[in-house]
Amino acid sequence: MKMKWRMGLDTPVILTGLAVLGMLMAISGRWLLEGVVADRLSLAGLCLVYLAGGLPAMWRAIEALWQEHIIDIDLLMVAAAVAAAAVGAPFEGAVLLTLFSVSTTLEDRALGRARRAIESLMALRPETAFLKSPDGSVREVPAAELAVGDVVVLRPGARVPADGVIAHGHGALDEASITGESIPVSKEPGAQVFCPSSGFLGQPAA
Repeated sequence: MKMKWRMGLDTPVILTGLAVLGMLMAISGRWLLEGVVADRLSLAGLCLVYLAGGLPAMWRAIEALWQEHIIDIDLLMVAAAVAAAAVGAPFEGAVLLTLFSVSTTLEDRALGRARRAIESLMALRPETAFLKSPDGSVREVPAAELAVGDVVVLRPGARVPADGVIAHGHGALDEASITGESIPVSKEPGAQVFCPSSGFLGQPAA
């Protein structure tokens, strides 16, 4: 679980911002200023980048190595940055850490959005479904117990409990939660339906 400040900003974003700030300081000291001020500003910027961009990556690398026994990209990036500093090219190492920090933060945020979208779709899935037995009787069962080949009865206003194909009946479904289309989509026998489409309108279908 990611740590967060009271202000609601997550730690990776703050650390990435500090790494970018440090990189800007190093660039200013390297090319825009001169003299002792430039040297001190550049040194301070490089230190900030290595701390804000390198330590989190090193921590993730240690966790991956200790818990999963793998050498991941974090360890390689930190090793490359440290090697650059060791051979007298700390600026190049700082550039590497800054770019890696920004890309990692953007990737985490994109994955977070995708995860939340999937969770919101799963939250719309109905808890139960009307399962039609071979003898024609219909009984209510937990949606999680549905298996491939089961016949489910969709009643007016019902939400689709699982992906499937219309076998009998016809109507329309609201697929806005999946496709973004606001107009109900007509469904005939043979048409695919997707969980958790909602608001079935028409004759009972299976």
